Amino acid sequence: MSYPPSDRESGQLPGWLDRPFYQAFASHLAAACHQLRARVGGLAEPLASLARPFVDGYGEATWCHPYSFPLAFMPWWILDAAGRLPQTGVEFERAVDYAYGTMAGYLYIRIQDDIYDEPDRPSDPRLLLVANELICESLCAFGRHQTPEGRFWSCFRRYWEDFGQATLWQMDAHRGRHTIPDESDLVRSGRRLSLAKAPCAAVLLDLGGTSRMEQMDQGMDLLQAANQLANDVASVTRDIESRNVTYPIALATGPEFDWTAADYRESALRCVLRSEAVERALERAADLHRRALAVMDGLASPWLDAFVSARIELLSCGAKEFTGLRLESLFGLMRPMD
Repeated sequence: MSYPPSDRESGQLPGWLDRPFYQAFASHLAAACHQLRARVGGLAEPLASLARPFVDGYGEATWCHPYSFPLAFMPWWILDAAGRLPQTGVEFERAVDYAYGTMAGYLYIRIQDDIYDEPDRPSDPRLLLVANELICESLCAFGRHQTPEGRFWSCFRRYWEDFGQATLWQMDAHRGRHTIPDESDLVRSGRRLSLAKAPCAAVLLDLGGTSRMEQMDQGMDLLQAANQLANDVASVTRDIESRNVTYPIALATGPEFDWTAADYRESALRCVLRSEAVERALERAADLHRRALAVMDGLASPWLDAFVSARIELLSCGAKEFTGLRLESLFGLMRPMD
């Protein structure tokens, strides 16, 4: 799970902070990020000193990165579409809490990923203690507004179970194995972001919109699958290093590829560069975005509509850029591994 990247990872990339579908909710995002920093900064030492550098890397730009999933924004888009987005007061705090709880849960997952999903990258296992605080904060944030006997908690439990199953499946299915995922596999892989459904479920239940829960659930599955495909393209080099045979890598390498060979990294990268796998993966991601928008028609309009349009444009530009890179390599204008 590589996105959204931390501010450290994204470098100078400004993200989409100025896009209307994000800018209209700038005050909500600032409040959620402030809450995250304040809660971590308020931990007892030495936990605070350990946690602060990690959490400080996830500012506003992180959640607005062009390839990030809009997990903080989806509940606000739903509220705004219903004419119920608060700007102040207790309801504002509730809306911020839902996003904050999801952000804290996501960072909990990021710490786990650094340890078990990318074993070749050095990480500090002490951060697992920070992860404990983050998942506690996530539960408390939702618990401040959802009653213990309410329907929300059965949904919340299912989302976390889906995340665990999807993560284990991806690790078992893709580590050094060639399988081209079908649509059900893509949806299952995308459920590594199932936590993003939690704030959407919370606001729908608050709105009394239980009839739209299935619409949200199905649409988010498609949206998360699309995001995972874009993620797979963005992390091709890293995935090859760890022999994580994702959709574009499987398309490029084929079933006979030898992942035990000494030069597997160079060979796999060459296969990717000289195939149309990246373009095909990005086209599939764009199609999944369109279908998600159709399924969630009216649920989070007009913001989701604008986001999907911008994301599809980004994917199209990425496909064109990679096509140019691939053609340059084929014609010998650059070394294949550059």
